[in-house]
Amino acid sequence: SWENVSQWSEHFQLKSGLSWPKKLEVPLPKTCQLGFINNNLEELKSLWESLMPEQRAEFTKAYGSICDLLYTTINTSTLQALSHFWDPVLKCFTFNTFDLTPTIEEYQALISLPVDRGNNLYIYDRKLTLQRSLSKFMGDIHASELKKQMKTKEGRNCIPINYLINLARGCLLRKNGLSLIALCIYGTVIFPRIKGYVEEEVVKIFVGIERGVNPVIPIMAETFRSLNHCRIQGKGKFFSCAPMLFIWISSHLRYPNNFGYPQIKFSSPWNKTRNTIREFNSAHWDPKDPEFGVWMQFFSHLTTIEEI
Repeated sequence: SWENVSQWSEHFQLKSGLSWPKKLEVPLPKTCQLGFINNNLEELKSLWESLMPEQRAEFTKAYGSICDLLYTTINTSTLQALSHFWDPVLKCFTFNTFDLTPTIEEYQALISLPVDRGNNLYIYDRKLTLQRSLSKFMGDIHASELKKQMKTKEGRNCIPINYLINLARGCLLRKNGLSLIALCIYGTVIFPRIKGYVEEEVVKIFVGIERGVNPVIPIMAETFRSLNHCRIQGKGKFFSCAPMLFIWISSHLRYPNNFGYPQIKFSSPWNKTRNTIREFNSAHWDPKDPEFGVWMQFFSHLTTIEEI
């Protein structure tokens, strides 16, 4: 049976250990310090809350429940501790007696994308500039106006989030108004790179999403890339969606009662009636507790008993 094969495989790995060549091993620092970019989301929340119910339904049908990420609070100490257990070679979190890693299906269920969304890949287009990317869903905004708003921050081309929000307010009754809201969410929460700005690469990814690219694939790719970089270097910025990773790990483990953590069972990919993010957001808990040291101790002694 599947259970017997799983038990045999787990026992064999624990007994035999890893069997790859030494050259594949990556020397890792003892500590890992993640940096997070925290954008002010109040204007974006206000914009979302101003939409009519039918507009929200249309938005969710097109982009999933990414709007709920605007209201997600995280405990950064959890992710700081979690990053110490990331294995850059295995591409998974390696705990005491078992491994865990996010999957495409899980992340797709997390943001309520339909299972038939497809797996179209994002292909980087070097010729597609920020100005050309934005013009694809900016309506009748003149190219010279876009060029005036574009900035260079940290060596990257970008555009102010507030400018995009103001544009969205002026065209909420048109399709590109919803697209602009989605772009702002991608630039502030899902791929936050430069505080207060949406970076060029994020706009390019969003153009791909508008053309049918499955957004979960670039989200997971950036999650793994950020974790790899930060774990190998011992520090760095986490440029992917911290709320999604936080809810994912929170919904996969059982915590001691004194943690006071919301216990949300992860929604199956085929379950269209549940919204895991919204359930998590409605839970009552203190995002400041437990602290980093408590999380390190917890993750260090994890067993499959704590896995949901």
